[in-house]
Amino acid sequence: MRKLQKKLEELLKKGYETVTINDVLQWIRYIQQDAKIKRLGLDKECTYMQYRKKPVIIDAIQWNGTEGQLINIQGLSETRLIALNDDGTLNIETLEGIMTANLHDWIIRGVANEVYPCKPDIFEQTYEPVL
Repeated sequence: MRKLQKKLEELLKKGYETVTINDVLQWIRYIQQDAKIKRLGLDKECTYMQYRKKPVIIDAIQWNGTEGQLINIQGLSETRLIALNDDGTLNIETLEGIMTANLHDWIIRGVANEVYPCKPDIFEQTYEPVL
């Protein structure tokens, strides 16, 4: 219980304004798993853990196939090469090489100004609008 209280205090200090019941349940699972690792004498580095993405704000635009949208995406990327293909896909220069974005994919500019495509279903599961 003491670890859970410390974790909640730590998150509140970092600026998390709300803590959900799911957050609390996840921390309880983490504490239980940590206790199990110690009880069994396992090496913590050899066991898997659950992680949550840090709350960061990204810029994103959904590719709709129009020329105007292409201009907006090029502005998002600033220096990265973006090429429109005959089939309506985009070739985007990313940190990992050239990636292809299909119609309705999201184009994201991340925290290090990197640009990359993201499938709509993954985007919906990962991001929400900042209001």
